[in-house]
Amino acid sequence: MPSRHHLELMHEESDLFLSYWKNGVVYLKGGVESGFKHVVHETHQTTLYQCKGRRYPRVFPVELSGNSLCHNDVFILDVGENIYFWAGDKANEFEKVSALNFAVGIKSDSRKGKAQIHYPRDMGGETEANFWAALGGRTEVKAGEADEETKEVTNDRLVYNFYHVSDATGKMKVEVIEERPLRKVMLDSNDSYILEMYDKVYVWQGKGATLEEKKFGMAIANKHKEIRKKPKGTTITRVPEGCEDIIWKSFFEGYYANDKEDFGKGKAGIDMSTTANQNISKITNQHLKAAAIIKDKLGKIVSLKTYVLSNSDLRTPQEISVEENGIFFSENIYVVDIVGQEHRYLVCWQGYKLTGEQLSQTSTAIEKICKGELSSNMSRMNVL
Repeated sequence: MPSRHHLELMHEESDLFLSYWKNGVVYLKGGVESGFKHVVHETHQTTLYQCKGRRYPRVFPVELSGNSLCHNDVFILDVGENIYFWAGDKANEFEKVSALNFAVGIKSDSRKGKAQIHYPRDMGGETEANFWAALGGRTEVKAGEADEETKEVTNDRLVYNFYHVSDATGKMKVEVIEERPLRKVMLDSNDSYILEMYDKVYVWQGKGATLEEKKFGMAIANKHKEIRKKPKGTTITRVPEGCEDIIWKSFFEGYYANDKEDFGKGKAGIDMSTTANQNISKITNQHLKAAAIIKDKLGKIVSLKTYVLSNSDLRTPQEISVEENGIFFSENIYVVDIVGQEHRYLVCWQGYKLTGEQLSQTSTAIEKICKGELSSNMSRMNVL
């Protein structure tokens, strides 16, 4: 069965891939032990872990030294029966939560609940002294490198290139297709095509494409990613013909044909046959008009904030940063608070994994956001 393949590189994983690991990705050293049976007494090697990242933190082992610490991240020092949680001054909340979950996981799984979690920066005294001793002595903590840079909104995001890969002439050729708009009829089932965007590259492979065309298309995609200095996290997706996703289809005309349905004659025998056309462009224009009406009702936007109600506490709203807007988890609830000069909208986005009982708890959080305000100038709406 044909399927889409996504290429993910270590330390450069896409947001979609990282979103499947709720507690973050943990990198561990590889290696395979001997297959022979042997008795080994239980030992433990002291390890220092660093938790780093914005929305999707990663956890990986670093050098066991105080010089490895920095104020931008969170560190977990595993000393066997004692686990130390050390958070830098500028560490973000996602790093703290992921690191704490990682520490709890070590305690519950590897140590069977026998280990203790300590917080040297808060507890001080002997606890802090033991922490630094395990690292070889106290050192000055550096600022460290910033988390992943926020993706800049540039005109490059609006530019895309389309290439045709074929060996029909007996020699492999890659040609740029400059005709716009792109149409589905341009795709030849006997060839491969490359759709290159700002931070994503698709390699479309026709059913009749040769093995060389398929391999060459993937090689060109990887080469473009390197020589054009694509941003970190750029993904390459292999798309066999018939397995196109909604993003690929959105670049081409012809994937969404008008739906037609004949209703036939009425009960009185009168010929009432008609054809209903579902015109995608017309529907899009209607949505744009509806959005324009909402904007007119709002007036000039004074503020726009987004709050998350996590599954663990649906009664307490937490404001998220601008960089994290639009990244929603299906087990959480998000409230977008749009305040205009003339009107105010509270849009509540509800993840599908929540139960009815959980959804009923959100009213408390929404009341906190709007501070109990009830007015004809404020509208609330739910989005599933």
